[in-house]
Amino acid sequence: MISSLFDISRLAIGAALTYQILSPDPLEGKSHPEQEYQDFVSSICKLTNLTRPIFVREVNWDKNRISSAASTYTPLRGIGQILIPKGIPFPKDEVKLITAHELGHLANNHQNIATALLLSNTALLALPIISLSTALSCCFLSAVSLIPLFMAAERQADTFALEHTPLEILQSCLDTETERYNKRSLNLGLQERLLEFFIFRTEERYTALKERVKLLTS
Repeated sequence: MISSLFDISRLAIGAALTYQILSPDPLEGKSHPEQEYQDFVSSICKLTNLTRPIFVREVNWDKNRISSAASTYTPLRGIGQILIPKGIPFPKDEVKLITAHELGHLANNHQNIATALLLSNTALLALPIISLSTALSCCFLSAVSLIPLFMAAERQADTFALEHTPLEILQSCLDTETERYNKRSLNLGLQERLLEFFIFRTEERYTALKERVKLLTS
């Protein structure tokens, strides 16, 4: 009886998670940022013939959050959104480059990959015919195997942002990044090194930005 109730609970949780993944209200609880960010994103959408609705929204995030922005896509509603924290402590041109990066994820359908992973892992966890320990092991292995795919998606979004952001914004960002790059600490702990390698990739992104500006000004 306990096993049966446990199986029903797994199915119920799986169904709830599936609904949350596929059909949340993408604009609920979020506010509008300055209009120029939305205008900037809309101009790139027009330039790249990206026709799906994409909104820029502000959210209240913990200051300790690793990433400075995020992008999401709601499949059943066909709405994409770029989320930036309220009071993000970067110059406006840098925020625009960040939003262009997140738009690159949406333009290349990276969210669909993430959604497929979430749905497959939810199915593993919810189906009673699969033991919970086996399901957890499969979820862990699938997440680890996607690390190279995640890094490739980040580079693809970087390339999209550099190719579709105007030169004057890139030049402004390069000036800011040069100052920040020269002040960076080289004495990083293990956790900081892992974040640098998988998430921030400071030197790689700085080099790509310099090369793009050099190409456009030569």
